[in-house]
Amino acid sequence: MAKSPYRLIPNIVDQLAQNEPDKLYAELPISFTDFTSGFRPVTYAALANAVNGVAWWLTETLGPAGANFPTVAYVGPNDMCHNLLIIGAVKAGYKMLFTSPRYSSEAQVRLMKAVDCKAILTSSIITPMSEIVKQVAEKHGDIPVYQVPMTTHFLDGEYQHFPYTKSFEEAHDEPLVVLHTSGTTGFPKPVIWTHDWAASFAFQRYLEPPEGYESFDSLILGTRVFSLFPQFHAGHLFMGILFALYSGTTVIMPPALASPTAELAVAASEHTKIDAYTLVPPHIEQLGANLAMVDTLVKNGVNAIFWAGGPVSQHNAEAVASLITLFNTSGSTEMGMWPVIRKSGPWNPTICREMCFHPQNNLDFREQSEGIYSAIVVKNDPETGVQPVFHYAKEVNEYDTGDLYTPVPGPGNDHRRWRYYGRSDDMQVFASGLKWHPTVAERRIVSENSGLVQEALLDGFKRTDIVLLLELVPSLATELSAMSGQGQVDKKERILDEIWPTISEINLSSPSWVEIDRKRVVFCEAGKPLARTAKGTVQRRQAVALYESQIQEMF
Repeated sequence: MAKSPYRLIPNIVDQLAQNEPDKLYAELPISFTDFTSGFRPVTYAALANAVNGVAWWLTETLGPAGANFPTVAYVGPNDMCHNLLIIGAVKAGYKMLFTSPRYSSEAQVRLMKAVDCKAILTSSIITPMSEIVKQVAEKHGDIPVYQVPMTTHFLDGEYQHFPYTKSFEEAHDEPLVVLHTSGTTGFPKPVIWTHDWAASFAFQRYLEPPEGYESFDSLILGTRVFSLFPQFHAGHLFMGILFALYSGTTVIMPPALASPTAELAVAASEHTKIDAYTLVPPHIEQLGANLAMVDTLVKNGVNAIFWAGGPVSQHNAEAVASLITLFNTSGSTEMGMWPVIRKSGPWNPTICREMCFHPQNNLDFREQSEGIYSAIVVKNDPETGVQPVFHYAKEVNEYDTGDLYTPVPGPGNDHRRWRYYGRSDDMQVFASGLKWHPTVAERRIVSENSGLVQEALLDGFKRTDIVLLLELVPSLATELSAMSGQGQVDKKERILDEIWPTISEINLSSPSWVEIDRKRVVFCEAGKPLARTAKGTVQRRQAVALYESQIQEMF
C-alpha cells in the first residue's frame, strides 16, 4: 500500500516489486471464457516485470516517444493488458487512449483525432473488436495498426528494468491516461487523467469519516475485489489501478472473452475468495430477479456489493440488500468516485439506494424544480484537498455534474442523505415548453415487467406527446421478430395488455401533459437494440435516433 497519495504510479509499482515482491496484485483467469481452469496469481514482482516488457515493446515498436507524450489507442478484449499498457506507456513516455467498442467507428475516429492519436494497438486475440479496429483504421486514414502480444507473453517473459526517474513534483501535471465521457448526449469527448488527478482520487480514499459515521470505501480498501466494469472504463481503473496501487486492493479479473453478466460474477466466487464486487446497474437488476445468486455469494463469503453508473429499481435493490451489504455512489470519468459514508451501526437494507456524501466532496445541491436538486462540486482549498475534477476542469471553481438528486426525508441527519434521480439532460422538454423527467417511470416499467421488458425509454423532446420505446427481453424480441402480419400485431397487443397496468398507474401519477398512449409505442427490433454506453446504460439521443422514422409515422 502506498504510504502517500502523492507518488507516481510507475514508481509505486517498482517500489512494491522491490520491497514486497510476493505481494499479490491480481488474479487472472487462465481460461478466456470461464473460471474452470483456475486463476494465475500476479505478484507485484510479476507486474513490474510485465510493465517493463510493455515499455520496451512500445519503444521498439513505435520508436522513442519524445517529449510530448504521443497518444496511442488500444481496442482489445476485457483483459489485464489495459493495466499493463497504462503503466508501461507512462514509463515509455506515451499515453494510452482507451475507447469503448460499443461506440460507432465514426465516434472512435473523432475521439482519436481529438487527441492526435498516432497509432492503434489491438490484441492478437481475434474478437468482434477486430472488425471495429479495421473500420476505424479505414476511416481514420493512414494511422498504423499494431498487434500487442498477449498478456501472458509479458507475464512469462523476463525483461530488463525500464528506467523511470521522474519525481511527483516533476511529473504531477503530466498525463496518466486518456479516457472519454459516456457519450449520452452526443459523441464522446476525451478526458485526460493527470498524475495530480490520480493523487487527488487516492487522497479521498484516505479520508476519515466524521464522528459517528463509517466509510463504505473501507469495504473495498485492501480487500479482494471482483469488478465487472469494462477494462477500458474508469470504473475498472478505479479498482484495477488506483485502489490496488494506493490501498493494497487485490484485483480479481474476469475472463477476457466472457460476457459480463451477474451469472459470471457469481461463478467467480465458486473458484476463488472474493470479499466484494463492483458492478453496474444491470447486474444488480439481474441479482434482484434471482436471489439464489445472492445466496451463493453470501455462502461463498462475499461481504459487500458496490454499484455505480445509474439507478436501480427499488424492488431489486432492496431485495439484494436484504441479504448482503449493497451500496452505491456517484461520480464519473471526470470526477472520480465520490467517497460515501453512513451512520455507524447495524446494516439497514433500506438505505441501499441512498447516498450520504463525505463533507470533503463539498457538494452544493441546488433546487432545479420542486424536490429535485442539481449537484454542484465546489472547489476546496489545498489544505482540505482539491477534488479530482478540478485537475480536469482546471479553470473553474464550480463544476456542474449534470446529475439530479432528491433528498431522503428523515429527522436528525447530520449529513443529509440523497437518492439519485437522473441526468439533467434526460429532462424532456415538450413542444409546448412543459417539462417532465422520465427516468422514474422508465425504471418502473422495467422493474414491474422484468420478464417481458429489458429496457424502456420515454421520449417527448420537442414533441406534442410522449413516445414509449420498448426493448423486450432477448427471447421475446427474437420470437416477435420471427412473426409477421396479424400474428405479430396480436402478439404486440398481448404484451401491451400485460404491461398496461403499470402504464395506467404511471399515467395517473404523471402531470396532465404526460400520457403514454398505446398508439405511440415502438417495439425495438431484435437485431437493433437501443444504443448503450460502456456501462450498459442507454444513450438516450442515439437510441431515439435509431427509431426516429418509426416515431415520425405515429404523428
